[in-house]
Amino acid sequence: NKPLPVRKNFASLCKRYLGAEAIVYVAEKDGQIVGTTIMFHRNGVAYVTDIGVDHRATGNDFTYFNLGYYRPVSDAIGMGVKRIYYGTMMYTMKAQRGCATKSIYLYHRPRLRLLRWIFNPLFSAHAVFKAWFVRRNYL
Repeated sequence: NKPLPVRKNFASLCKRYLGAEAIVYVAEKDGQIVGTTIMFHRNGVAYVTDIGVDHRATGNDFTYFNLGYYRPVSDAIGMGVKRIYYGTMMYTMKAQRGCATKSIYLYHRPRLRLLRWIFNPLFSAHAVFKAWFVRRNYL
């Protein structure tokens, strides 16, 4: 139940600058906002991000799944989206809904050589951990 690490006007700025390429979903219960998420899409690809739900207010009523999965997937199909990306948390739940893991790559070269010596082992360790985690839990 922590607030998302974005500005309060994040969703409105997404709509303002991205227009139809950003869809803001809002869940309401008893006249109160109980959840939000945003789907960005372009050229047949979508990314669903920042699914936030007040679980105290929603209880066990499937708000999270409707808001973050069922509705965005339904809309994406209608828009001709062929691939949806989700974040890197809750792998098991996503796999149960048909998601699959995909290796992605990040290249980061800090300007300062000292930072390169610090970051390189950290990125390598992260890649090894993620590969182990996926093999252990999904393959």
